[in-house]
Amino acid sequence: RSDIQRPVFVRAFSTQPVIADPPSPGKIATTFEPWWSAEDIEAGIETGTVRYGKLHVPAFETGQASVELDADDDGRRVRVKVPGFMARNRAVHGDRVAVRLMWKAYKRDDSGSDGTGEDEVSVGRVEDARARVVAVVKRSEVPVVGVVRPGETKIQPRDQRLPAMDLVQPFSQVDEGVHLVACEIVEWDEASVNPKCKLVVITGRELELPGASKEC
Repeated sequence: RSDIQRPVFVRAFSTQPVIADPPSPGKIATTFEPWWSAEDIEAGIETGTVRYGKLHVPAFETGQASVELDADDDGRRVRVKVPGFMARNRAVHGDRVAVRLMWKAYKRDDSGSDGTGEDEVSVGRVEDARARVVAVVKRSEVPVVGVVRPGETKIQPRDQRLPAMDLVQPFSQVDEGVHLVACEIVEWDEASVNPKCKLVVITGRELELPGASKEC
């Protein structure tokens, strides 16, 4: 099995969630927040502020992502909005994730305090919450299909819900032209909007795929 099928909880184990350094005043954050540890996630589940679920990103409205939460004790499956690319925190469509539920506007902690803020302890109706991904528990098993040229490391996914990706090793196919390949995400640094992936299979020359020109 691929390594990405293993839980990918973060490195740190602390009594409070780890918060990334705040951006400079007047600047938009360009780094993702560190994923929470398994201990922090379990603590959040106990207080009702963290839930597990599956991320859904619409194919034609990629800014309207949501997470379908696991069924609660009454068997209800609620879908909660995940506002914006950074709130997905390196999760992609189909990933199983842990999310932090929030009922107030979110901002990064710039005080350096390790205490919980008011927005973390105020719990409302799940239907009224917004969510931020705090960990990717399991990557989607669907391979990423994209195009690449010989000698290059940049994969451009065919699925517009996915960002461009960097191959961990340059594409070594000797034939010239654009090739269609399938790959898996293996790493995604907090400071990068482009995940790293490894090649799984070379499907073939993009323009030579059977039926490719017949697609609507």
